[in-house]
Amino acid sequence: MMPCYLCTSAAVQFGVGKVVTGEAESTPVAREFMESHGIEVENLDLSERKDLLAEFILRYLGLWDQFLAECNPKIFLRPLEQR
Repeated sequence: MMPCYLCTSAAVQFGVGKVVTGEAESTPVAREFMESHGIEVENLDLSERKDLLAEFILRYLGLWDQFLAECNPKIFLRPLEQR
């Protein structure tokens, strides 16, 4: 999955050159931030990763709302069978 904002900042701070992610829709701003700092981002765009994240959100909605709600919720509004 796309790194959270804290991990994205750490990647920039420690000079990571490339990040490979299973999906890039959950935190599009994080991708833009890394690319603007010269980090190559390769998105594998795996439906399995989107499904895994959707299941996590449904199971732990309170945790998601408390810590990760700033991430892009749009990808999780589609039913799982439509992905």
